[in-house]
Amino acid sequence: MSILTSHNIGKSEHVPDFAFLLKLTSPQPQSQGYFGSSCLLTNTSIIIGEPGLYSRTRTEGAVHFFDYNGTLTMTLKTPISGNQSKLGYAIVACEDKLLIGDPGISVSGIESAGMVHIYTIEGEYIRSITSDHPSLNGEFGRALASNNDIIIIGESGPQIFDENVTSRVHIYDKNVNYMFTIQQSEARSGCFGMSLAVNNDTIIVGEPYLSDGMAGWQGIVYMYDLDGKLRKNITSPLHASTMYPRNFGYRISANDNLIAIGEVRGHVDEHEAAGRAYIFDRNGKLLANLTSLRPITQSGFGHLLVWRDMILVEDQVRVDEFPERLGAVLYDQSGELVSVVMTKKNEWVKGYPIGFNDDYIVLGDILGASGGIKYAGNVYVVNVPDEIWISAKDMDFVGSNQLIFQVLISLFLLILILGAYLKREDKLPYKELTDLIF
Repeated sequence: MSILTSHNIGKSEHVPDFAFLLKLTSPQPQSQGYFGSSCLLTNTSIIIGEPGLYSRTRTEGAVHFFDYNGTLTMTLKTPISGNQSKLGYAIVACEDKLLIGDPGISVSGIESAGMVHIYTIEGEYIRSITSDHPSLNGEFGRALASNNDIIIIGESGPQIFDENVTSRVHIYDKNVNYMFTIQQSEARSGCFGMSLAVNNDTIIVGEPYLSDGMAGWQGIVYMYDLDGKLRKNITSPLHASTMYPRNFGYRISANDNLIAIGEVRGHVDEHEAAGRAYIFDRNGKLLANLTSLRPITQSGFGHLLVWRDMILVEDQVRVDEFPERLGAVLYDQSGELVSVVMTKKNEWVKGYPIGFNDDYIVLGDILGASGGIKYAGNVYVVNVPDEIWISAKDMDFVGSNQLIFQVLISLFLLILILGAYLKREDKLPYKELTDLIF
């Protein structure tokens, strides 16, 4: 496939058009509100987390519901009043339930022990859950994942070493009944459980701040069976460095076929912390190593989502051929570039992929300015084109009508050949043959 490379990007006639649809902003933009930190798409709502929203002297956070016209329909605040909170840090759905992470909330006087609040999918509060052993800065609910059969909740702890915190991951059934806990092997500042994913047979846990001697934050990813038995460790495919951190496992996403892992501080040639992303099969075998179309020092490439056996990765480079800011790029599982996802003209966008369904992709620019307020955050919603479901590798992005036309031409040529043969053998008149087929 040769439709797009870093040298010819924007010059192909067959690149599917991801049409910019909506820009969403907080109803109350605030600096460091981080609107767009999390997202969930339902049949009726675009649900966006804003964990940094504050009121007077404390952070509270909020979760906003928008319809697909961009109209705000509801805002959720922490159900535990009078408490500092980071509501909306993570959001996940499990069947008809909505789970919202609140890792900054205190539990029984223990600061930032964290909670997860459970709602109906329409936003009606049900109850809240905590870690069975709440700890100072444990941040229960910092990461969430679900496959609709089980729910995974991370309690990753702080990034600095704290001998009182042992990071853990808790597993619940689909009715949010506690099942078991996977515990970090020792107390350390690795942030075990900071990133999570789960598919039909594997729990995937990232520990992106694990240090390896003098090498700094190298990171590691663990694969567990659904009963919590460790199956495999995955480390960065690049050779270990004694000079630079990598944060391998800072982002994880998976489906039943693929696992994608972001390494946001990975080096690319001379570009420090330009970032990398890796694609693995379901068994942890490396399929592809991805870098930015144009690596930039400190750009942090590697914020990603697995989407329909393709990988969507944030890429903030500006491309001369496009007046828009490049929001994200889409790769197939072999690492071939499929398409680019644009956002809005004349805006600087760091478009972390935060949500998707078959019809829409949502990018979160949590550091974007809103109403002149820096770091308030913005969210961009783009339409998914029908052509994206055609295999780019096999069909080079021919349109659906063009594909049908090619099939008909091939069939017609086959009829001509077969008809000529049968007519020569006097077995069936050519006209009757074509009448039977058409």
